[in-house]
Amino acid sequence: MKNEIFAGCLSAMMLTPVAAFPADLVVDVQGARDNSGTMRMTLFAEGDFMDYDRVLHRSISLIRSGQARFRIRGLEPGTYSFTILHDANANAEADRNFLGIPVEGVAASNNARGTFGPPDQQDAEFRVSENRVEQVVELVYY
Repeated sequence: MKNEIFAGCLSAMMLTPVAAFPADLVVDVQGARDNSGTMRMTLFAEGDFMDYDRVLHRSISLIRSGQARFRIRGLEPGTYSFTILHDANANAEADRNFLGIPVEGVAASNNARGTFGPPDQQDAEFRVSENRVEQVVELVYY
């Protein structure tokens, strides 16, 4: 009888969903050419990578010694992506040359890079399921 009760309790525990707690995302950005302007991060939900009409969160950070850090608290478990811009002239825009190529430093989650254009969404998306997710990205200047 005791074994049956134990087995029943164990089965109930295994079928009980585990609560997922919000997580922190910490992003360290490296490789800024200088400390001018600001660093800007834009966070996107699953499937919205680089859809700037569907931004989930925006953050701005100062640059020190060519680096910046972002911390976003309370993300629900799910799939996300982000872009980073070294807004060197602090005009809140991604400045581009006459060909449309960024003239300021840029990066994407997972250090995703495009061949002749922006990175693919599938390369930039990452999963949040832990208490803390960390990424280190390196700026690219074209």
